[in-house]
Amino acid sequence: MTHTHSFDYVIIGAGLIGLYTALELERLGWRGIILEQRANPSPSKDSLIAPRSLATASPRVLAINPATIDGLMEVGISEEQLHQQGSDFTGMEVWDREWSGHLSFDANGLIIENHRLEALLMARVVERGIPIRWSVQIRDSKVTEDAAW
Repeated sequence: MTHTHSFDYVIIGAGLIGLYTALELERLGWRGIILEQRANPSPSKDSLIAPRSLATASPRVLAINPATIDGLMEVGISEEQLHQQGSDFTGMEVWDREWSGHLSFDANGLIIENHRLEALLMARVVERGIPIRWSVQIRDSKVTEDAAW
């Protein structure tokens, strides 16, 4: 038996960009679905964990600026949630691998581990009832003037 569903959009991938995009489109009144190749959410997406020490912190982080924070707040992630999961910064200093080059500048924002932001987005997607189908592989697609499948 074949089931047919109609959506305004289909997002391939339940990572940071896919989750955020689904929330933004849902905020605009669109109805859609997220398709993800992985079998189920990674453990880091299942729950937010307490802050960790620097010794156990993930090396994969994002430095997000005030405009990005505003965008996250528009899709329902509170500033309080972001500050509970990340750390504020007021400046940046960057060196190259050989320590021969150095860049320093003032900037305001938040450093947050990728998996923590992903967990916040996942929780919001679930809360909003946006469907996610796990273990899905896209083998083919077709786009016409009227539809895509």
